[in-house]
Amino acid sequence: MSIILDQSLSLNDALALAHDHHMVARYTEAMTIYQAIIEQVPDCAPAQTNFGALLLLHGDFTNGWPAFEWRRHGQPGQLPTWNGAALNGQRVLIRGEQGAGDNIQFLRYAALIRERNGVPVILSPPGMKRLLSGLAGDPEILEPGDQASELACEIAVLSLPALAGTTVETIPSVVPYLHADPGSTARWAKKLSAYEGLKIGLCWQGNPDKPRDHLRSIPLNAFASLMAAPGCHWFGLQVGPGEDQTETMDPALPFTHLGTALGESQDRFVDAAAVIDNLDLVISIDTAIAHLAGALGGPVWILLPHVPDWRWMLGRDDSPWYPSARLFRQDRKENWSSVLDQAAAALGELNGPA
Repeated sequence: MSIILDQSLSLNDALALAHDHHMVARYTEAMTIYQAIIEQVPDCAPAQTNFGALLLLHGDFTNGWPAFEWRRHGQPGQLPTWNGAALNGQRVLIRGEQGAGDNIQFLRYAALIRERNGVPVILSPPGMKRLLSGLAGDPEILEPGDQASELACEIAVLSLPALAGTTVETIPSVVPYLHADPGSTARWAKKLSAYEGLKIGLCWQGNPDKPRDHLRSIPLNAFASLMAAPGCHWFGLQVGPGEDQTETMDPALPFTHLGTALGESQDRFVDAAAVIDNLDLVISIDTAIAHLAGALGGPVWILLPHVPDWRWMLGRDDSPWYPSARLFRQDRKENWSSVLDQAAAALGELNGPA
């Protein structure tokens, strides 16, 4: 491979080739190219980061975390970066990164700072302050615009599992580690009490601005055959992109969209958590609602593309991150029919005979 890189491929071409292999599940070929790039250009951050993600995908956390840290290359913080050392009472800012689901998943590690005699201060994404207030470690929660003082250092939220030395076997998987507000739960219980049967929440669309969103999102109408199963009522949890698809739903189906009410709430995630607490099951693509349901300890079925994000790893229908989750995977690219068939069969088992 080094000869090919030297004579035939530019660095950008080699990165693109590795990415193409990754996207069609030729993981060995992708990793081989990334390794060759790293041998010749050790400070190539994209190669290091993507190689790390592939190692994590394969469950090699020991080698994956250090390489994945290269995603932070060229992004210096405003404060010194915490290296995991004892803190002697110092305040550490945890910076969120990527999407809401990433923050929900990895803020379980806020307690690590308290364990090392520090004070965790979370810079929360907008609208999540109340949801995160009950995290272990008694963190201080800030939203953009809030003032923070006496901060000694900072850490990106996805860097915390590396500092904890997390392996697949040591993932902190006690759930729930987030909790719905009791008052909100009671209000939603009253609203949903009129609906009979198994109550199922559904989220079908991710953020269309994400490069791979078209691979993870599923058209709402594709769920029509599942919704036709007897003994169930479905609730749309989608907020924002994808909500317009509800306008073309068959009105005869047992489907009630809640996303409009959730989107109008000042505490959308608090209300979403309260709704989930009143459901028997959540079915979601790989997006924030899946993480929220898992963090709450609620039953959640997560529908995954053929090439999943690294956090779901490969070849398993469970997740060590979320003990209440069940994973349904595409058998080939863009084939959602097989996934929905699997979910329909599982739903039939769960709901019992008509």
